[in-house]
Amino acid sequence: MISFRKIISSYRAKEARDFSCVLCPLPWDIAEEIRQWGKKNIPKEDLAGDGLESQIHVTLKYGIHNHDPFELRNIIWNFGPIKMKLGKTSLFSNEFDVVKIEVTSPGLHELHKLITDNFECTDTFKEYIPHVTSAYVRLGAGKKYSGRDDFEGRKMTLTAAIFSGNDYRETSLPFGP
Repeated sequence: MISFRKIISSYRAKEARDFSCVLCPLPWDIAEEIRQWGKKNIPKEDLAGDGLESQIHVTLKYGIHNHDPFELRNIIWNFGPIKMKLGKTSLFSNEFDVVKIEVTSPGLHELHKLITDNFECTDTFKEYIPHVTSAYVRLGAGKKYSGRDDFEGRKMTLTAAIFSGNDYRETSLPFGP
């Protein structure tokens, strides 16, 4: 007979992912504009599953082996706020199309490298391409959303990062002065 404790442990093991990551949430007003843009411009029949991204952010680093957010705290704090600018919409494609907004930010690249150089990481992509994901759509359906300039030129300052552990627990890590 299997004990309840073993069932719970097994369930949690399946839910955990291999790596932790650091995300930078966008300011609320811009994030809400991006959410509403997706609802208005991408019909449900184009979406892959639920499709629309609900937590609008820029991924700073995925693939971190460390699962303790406080070891990254000093790097994040000492780096200071990050300036970024949005570009046109474009796509990543794999088993579906990822509708994304391009991001220009030397600060994101610098902090990404700093984290990579100071923590054990597994890079799952060849190159770091900062972007804001708007939606996941059926493979081939994303072409019509690419090249739009709805958010192009919008500038903002990121004031905090979120450490998302391999268990999906999130810890806010503010940028310093």
